[in-house]
Amino acid sequence: MKTLVSIIIVNYNGKKFLDNLFFSIKKQTYQNIEIVFIDNNSIDGSVSYLNNHVLEKYSTLKRKTKIIILPKNVGFAEANNIGAKEAGGEFILFLNNDTTIDTVAINEMVKILEKNFPCVGVAPKMYLSRFLPMKIFDSFGVCMDSAGSPYNRGIGLVDLGQYDKEENIFGTCFACCLVRKELFLSSGGLDKDYFAYFEDVDWCFRMRKMGYSFLSCPKAVVYHYHSGTSSSQSYAWKYFLIFRNYLRTVVKDFGKKNAIRIVLIRLRSLFLGLFREDYDIAMKIAMMKVLLNFFFFDIFIYIPKRLFVRNTFIDQIADESLLSFSQFEPSSFFNPVTYQPMISIESLRFSIYRQNYVKENKKMLKDWSELENSMYCHDYEEGWKKRLLLFMKKYFGRYTNAYIVQYMYDKLFLFKSLNKLP
Repeated sequence: MKTLVSIIIVNYNGKKFLDNLFFSIKKQTYQNIEIVFIDNNSIDGSVSYLNNHVLEKYSTLKRKTKIIILPKNVGFAEANNIGAKEAGGEFILFLNNDTTIDTVAINEMVKILEKNFPCVGVAPKMYLSRFLPMKIFDSFGVCMDSAGSPYNRGIGLVDLGQYDKEENIFGTCFACCLVRKELFLSSGGLDKDYFAYFEDVDWCFRMRKMGYSFLSCPKAVVYHYHSGTSSSQSYAWKYFLIFRNYLRTVVKDFGKKNAIRIVLIRLRSLFLGLFREDYDIAMKIAMMKVLLNFFFFDIFIYIPKRLFVRNTFIDQIADESLLSFSQFEPSSFFNPVTYQPMISIESLRFSIYRQNYVKENKKMLKDWSELENSMYCHDYEEGWKKRLLLFMKKYFGRYTNAYIVQYMYDKLFLFKSLNKLP
């Protein structure tokens, strides 16, 4: 019998996303599932809409769905923990309410998790649904750089096949990932004090330090609106949570030398940010809140937590081995304030060279080098556009079309107008 998969959906005022989400679950080829829907005290009528419209419409899911209504908004981290404890499946699929999932996605992720141990979690390809038909990555797992800063792997890049290979990755983004329930619960789950943001990176770091691994699944595709719940909040609000939790993770999880180094660098950056003229008052207030929270609260809470958490770690697994997953995985191709991909010569160059890692093609690299070098040598930009179109059709025909090339071309020449050298 197939492994039971429990789908955990945390919802807060996500009524507008539920119809598409549940329709995509109904269409799954993998049918041995249950759904645990956790509502974080929504005020938009989400639960009523789910009961009276969505589950009536997709009746086959009605008997598979358990709804838990929380008396207050406990945040993303704790709500997922609650859902995991209620789950009956051996595997848990954490799934954001602003996602839709391709028909074979669960089946493909289950196949990888079943045949690989000590793999504890699997990451699908996630695209930003707001840019369809452009297939722009939201994430293909997560990374953490040498400064301890987390980011979604691949975010902002157009899919040109550069991630079409199952790989060992640092960790998974909890917008959608499949994990082993027993290991999730025995590890303590997500840190409930984080409320939202960084909780998945913290959990992945801890699991890595305990000797477990994570894999990517190129055949599993998910579409994510991105910040469907939190987009109504100001960036300053999110900034506070992100950097508060960033410091918590570094203090709790990193080795002593790295923890001191990174904390000092980040505190200095926050302090200097208070005097930057290009930051508005809301951002400066958020920075001040991070600093005050760290010195008057977190430092006293997270040093004791550190002693408990690090007792579960394997000493031989160095921080550097985990941070090395960020090598050759840039984080600069997406604007987190405007939610816009930053298409540029650099992002296209990275995608092309990384695609060569998936499948070596020296001729492609030679043609790209000639095309790139000729970009600023043409009197008429339309001529270069035609060459770009021919190049993309020749090497990336299965991923792209004229619409995508036009979009990339427009972005590239906006970049050209601002930068005279490639």
